[in-house]
Amino acid sequence: PKTHGSLGLLVVGIGGANGTTLLAGILANRRSLTWAGPQGQSQAANYNGCITQLKQRGIHGGVGYADKIRGLADASMAAVGGWDIRPARLGD
Repeated sequence: PKTHGSLGLLVVGIGGANGTTLLAGILANRRSLTWAGPQGQSQAANYNGCITQLKQRGIHGGVGYADKIRGLADASMAAVGGWDIRPARLGD
C-alpha cells in the first residue's frame, strides 16, 4: 500500500499460525477476495471479529470502534514485517 499514512506492524514469529493468519486476513481484505462457501454461496473477506475495524451495531452500539474513536488506522493499509526463528519462507 501507500507508505504515507500507513500503519506499521512488526510481528515477532510471523511464520507461525497467528502471524500468517494476520497477514492472510489483511491481504484478503486489501484485495477484496471472494470464494465459494461449503454450500456454494459466495463469501467475501471482511474484518468481522476485529473490533477496531467494525462499526458500532445494535441498540447500545455493540463492540465496534471504527466509527467511535477517531484516528483508528485502517488495517488494510498496514505495512507488515517481522521475523521468525524458522528459516522457511511464508507459505512454505
